[in-house]
Amino acid sequence: MDNSKTGALIAQARKERHMTQRELASLLCLSDKTISKWERGLGSPDISVLQELSCALGITVQSLLGASPQIKSGNTGNMRRAQFYVCPVCMNILIGNDEADIVCCGKPLNALQAMAPDDDHHPHLEIIGHETYLYINHTMSKTHYIGFIAYVTSSELRFFRLYPEQNAETHLRIGEPGFLYVWCNLHGLFVIKI
Repeated sequence: MDNSKTGALIAQARKERHMTQRELASLLCLSDKTISKWERGLGSPDISVLQELSCALGITVQSLLGASPQIKSGNTGNMRRAQFYVCPVCMNILIGNDEADIVCCGKPLNALQAMAPDDDHHPHLEIIGHETYLYINHTMSKTHYIGFIAYVTSSELRFFRLYPEQNAETHLRIGEPGFLYVWCNLHGLFVIKI
């Protein structure tokens, strides 16, 4: 582990999360002097705190050990590059603009890979006034349900969280062309262009 690279990575990730050294130290039950020492490259985190540190900073332990996060250049903030992640432990849904190292419940997450919807996951759209009513004829039991619907254009992302035992439906305003994502907890992520 290169202390200076690891320290720079910790400082960068902490600042991206708008945390002070004291706040990060508090999460790890350490002193802010320890965090300062790491960030200045004068020491490195003990292996016993790497997992908690990676969770607090939202980066993988592998990134901390190698201190080589992949920073992509040329990302113009186009929302169509949105990536969706679902934690298999807590079912947290996370969204990143482009690929990212996402960690939840101590596990690195892979971006969901979208596919064309089959008949059971195909959204139906009805225009009602200035809005579009969207519904999916899908079971919504506690073991099999639609977890979210997202409408993504180049400039915005509208996200609708759904829960078991409610209807798989929502209202939205469709402006510019974009993509509609539907996530089923058993069958994965589906996408159609609208």
